[in-house]
Amino acid sequence: MLQQAVYDLTVARPHEPADARFTAAEFALYRQGYDYALLIAMKTMNHAVARFELRERTKRLSARRRREKR
Repeated sequence: MLQQAVYDLTVARPHEPADARFTAAEFALYRQGYDYALLIAMKTMNHAVARFELRERTKRLSARRRREKR
C-alpha cells in the first residue's frame, strides 16, 4: 500500500507550494529533485520488501533443516 502511494506520486504532477514562482530552469531542477527523491523512496521500499522476504525464507529453511536433523 505504501509502495502504491509513492508510485501514485511519481505519475502525478509534482506538488508545488501555492506561492511558488519558479523560473523554467528552477522548475526543471525542482522537478528533477522531486522525481529523484520519489525514485529513491521506491527503491528503498523495494529493497526492504526483498530483505523481509529473504529473512522469511531463511527462517523457514532453518526450521526445515532442524526438523530434518531429528
